Amino acid sequence: MVDITNEKPLAKIGNSFILASLLAQRVKELRQGARPLIERELDSPVEIALAEIYEGKITFKLPE
Repeated sequence: MVDITNEKPLAKIGNSFILASLLAQRVKELRQGARPLIERELDSPVEIALAEIYEGKITFKLPE
């Protein structure tokens, strides 16, 4: 189980608003049937998405 209060995903992204946006989008994709990008057994789409973000499987690029 991933601790959603853990600061590691936030430290990886650096901005809580971007983290929330990435998390919401990825959870939506997982609930619609997208395959997880990690090979761990986790309980919920939120936990899976957080783990994917922390492990660098989900990234973002700010527009210039």
